[in-house]
Amino acid sequence: MLQPLKSSRAFIFFTVFFIFSIKSSHADQYAFIAVTEKFSFKLDNQSTSSKCGISVTTPTGEILDQEISAPNFLVSIQFTPTSSNKAIFKWAGKLLIKGLPPTLPCNGSGEFSIDIVSNSPQLNIDDLEKFEQARSKLNSKLAKEALDIALPIAIRGSKSAQSMSAFIFFNGGSGVNRDLSRAYNFAQISSSERASKLILGVINLNGLGRSQNCQDGINYLNEAAELDMPAAYGMLGDAYTSGRCVTRSYQDALKLYQKGVEKRNGASAAGIGSIYENGFGVAINLEEAKIWYQKSREFGHSRADDLIKRIDGKIAIGEEARKRSEEESRLASRRKEISEENEKKRMEIERLQTELRKIQPGTAK
Repeated sequence: MLQPLKSSRAFIFFTVFFIFSIKSSHADQYAFIAVTEKFSFKLDNQSTSSKCGISVTTPTGEILDQEISAPNFLVSIQFTPTSSNKAIFKWAGKLLIKGLPPTLPCNGSGEFSIDIVSNSPQLNIDDLEKFEQARSKLNSKLAKEALDIALPIAIRGSKSAQSMSAFIFFNGGSGVNRDLSRAYNFAQISSSERASKLILGVINLNGLGRSQNCQDGINYLNEAAELDMPAAYGMLGDAYTSGRCVTRSYQDALKLYQKGVEKRNGASAAGIGSIYENGFGVAINLEEAKIWYQKSREFGHSRADDLIKRIDGKIAIGEEARKRSEEESRLASRRKEISEENEKKRMEIERLQTELRKIQPGTAK
């Protein structure tokens, strides 16, 4: 079973590390042209308990000798595809004389192959129907089933299937782990697709799994917006709100959010709510913010319920503070009234005392 191992950045884009055995999983049997990748396959049925020797012939004819160690017996090969032809690696056990005693040959021989994701379509008549099946699975939130159908078509060069694969790897889902490296590669090779532009924009803008590239991030998002991709408006609005890769401008952010709302984009509606909640270029208005958060829920925004809960809490705190302020104002007013009444009584007592002294016998004149 082919299993992915650790990924790391290297060479042109990044390095992906795969394990191959004689029985390999289709989902991992591919690579991208001009992307350096490190592949590994496992030798089975080895009799030695320490190590053995092997010779591997790469698709380019290069011969590589390696010592393979127990207990896993993993053979690692680094390879950069230069064409869309299937890459075939052949291996055989070999006596390696690198010291004393020499390394004995590994048992057996064989080959493993990988498909290269094509830049040009090599499709068959059933691929369009299969792609529609994949779309139906994805719409039903069956990511694994959708990917199993779309991936072979993507490898054969379908831009639509490549873009769908990029989307699935970017978001993950039931049975599919999020894989930003594969998402980026599939989006790169299908960059003419608007969904791929969106993914490339998000990855570059935020530096997800690779170095941040502000220019590419903003450019791809602008291209996606020009192709009427609703989510692009919300992401560009967020960039202008936060000042990420652009000069912060709440006015520009609001314009972009409004365009997204016209396309029923939930993130854009939430963005406008955030502007009113936080007073970004406008007076804070929690009630107005709640209206926009409710609209984001209407548009299917995944965080809408949390946003509404938060704003309800702020509104409740604000209402409690208003009531407390009103009560404090009422008490202060009452205290003032009592103080004024007491002052009047004190002055009246003093007046009466003065009058009384005037009429008492023996009062000095």
